[in-house]
Amino acid sequence: MVLVDTHCHLNTPESYPDLDDVLCRARNAGVAAFVVVGIDEEHTPLALRIAEEHHDVLAVVGMHPNSASSFDETQHECFFEWIRHPRVVAIGETGLDLYRDRTSLEDQMSALEWHLCQADETGLPLVFHCRNAYDELLGALETRGTAMRGVLHCFSGTMQHAERALALGLHLGFDGPVTYKNAQLTREIVCMCPADRMLLETDCPYLPPEPHRGKRNEPAYLPLIAAAVASARGETAEQVARQTTRNAEALFGIRVAG
Repeated sequence: MVLVDTHCHLNTPESYPDLDDVLCRARNAGVAAFVVVGIDEEHTPLALRIAEEHHDVLAVVGMHPNSASSFDETQHECFFEWIRHPRVVAIGETGLDLYRDRTSLEDQMSALEWHLCQADETGLPLVFHCRNAYDELLGALETRGTAMRGVLHCFSGTMQHAERALALGLHLGFDGPVTYKNAQLTREIVCMCPADRMLLETDCPYLPPEPHRGKRNEPAYLPLIAAAVASARGETAEQVARQTTRNAEALFGIRVAG
């Protein structure tokens, strides 16, 4: 199998002091590309550095909604330059988060609009974070009245939310929770999702799949997620790997070796 981890946070040194070993295990497990996602002014340049140092690592540049209160004009200038780095394949992760009371909805909306404008200017796809805010985020995107190129990562909404996201043109990202016993709704959404709109991701070091819950997540566990998606859809893991790798190539404009 050739897999792409389309959303991982290998740019957290405290979680991955053994980064080279982590990458080696993942490559041995069939992961041929890693999309490392920025979340703020500290972790975004780290994503770029890792992408510069490893041929199979790509970067996403953006400000997480939980950090949006500090996203001012000075920061805009830095991110404006980072977005145009040749190893950058998307903008994000941006979006809305009403689970944690860290940032006002107004600040999050302002940051979201900045990211949307940058995507319009550069033609890059978007990586969306959403937690307890699907109606608000999807509503904001729907009011723009245009199709979206991007992914609603770590999807955890309802069937209706999935349908609205797909109608916008978005991909859905599926992670470790698809392997959890209580995630029947997620597996039902996996079944209804068009084959060409699925992406696989670990969101590591968070959300490890079974049987690794409670431990550090890493990209080497991506085959477990592929297997769970395949089981839900009545397909083979190889079929899911081929399709989701093609989807990642098309969305991010990359070519995956393998």
